Amino acid sequence: MAKQLPPPGEDVQTAARNEKILDLRRRGWSFRRIAGSVGIGRSTACKVVHAHLDIIAAECSEHTHAIRAQEIERLDAATEAIWDRVKGGDLPAIGTLLRLSAQRASLLGLNAPTKVAATDPTGKHAAPAVVTFDLSRLSDAKLAQLEALHSEIQPPAAGGDDDDSPDDPNPR
Repeated sequence: MAKQLPPPGEDVQTAARNEKILDLRRRGWSFRRIAGSVGIGRSTACKVVHAHLDIIAAECSEHTHAIRAQEIERLDAATEAIWDRVKGGDLPAIGTLLRLSAQRASLLGLNAPTKVAATDPTGKHAAPAVVTFDLSRLSDAKLAQLEALHSEIQPPAAGGDDDDSPDDPNPR
């Protein structure tokens, strides 16, 4: 990885710490494990990772808008190329226009949302409801008790550390 200058307003030491946090997260480390390794709070580790993800999302969004605009220009050119045949009643040209219009509506988000029902992996039964809880107000002792109870009723998933949730469920 090439060395980069720290972002504006961020000193070199903080930038290095944040890069280490991101690297450890890429390796699959939990926020708790990262926090212990780097010597920070779990919520700080989470905030660093989420801030980085927000930057990536913004960059992707910019590229998405440019690609969408390019695709709309192509649809405009294709529509213009067949327009005289459409006006003349050419059925294949009309079919092509309808497909172009459908693609344009999809790109611009003009279609009504499609309702999708969650199912189990077989696709035959409704998926069980997911229940979430705001645990941000619990003390560390209460969280430890809750984790102990959880591990008694459901062992961690194979392959790793299951503590990937931040202290704050909405850190952004």
